[in-house]
Amino acid sequence: MSVLKILAGQFLSFQIGDDPKCLRSYSISTSSLNLDVLEVSIKLLVDGVGSTYMHKLKEGDSVLAFAPSGHFTDEHHQDEELIYFFCKNPKFPT
Repeated sequence: MSVLKILAGQFLSFQIGDDPKCLRSYSISTSSLNLDVLEVSIKLLVDGVGSTYMHKLKEGDSVLAFAPSGHFTDEHHQDEELIYFFCKNPKFPT
């Protein structure tokens, strides 16, 4: 039984290394069909402090993560017609 309650638009913040002031946030990419697993998508950036650190982790390593944050969700507007606009971050090309 899943204990996760994930909403569209939420993200997790992680402490990078031992520096409590070095935090990076990544979008939750967990499928709503499998909430027994929590996944985030992290694209490796050449000079990315957080992505480089995260990509060097091995199975069994621990990271400090904070509770889900974020506000985008349409959970309460299912009967309304909505239009969403998204923009691409130039530092995170597709």
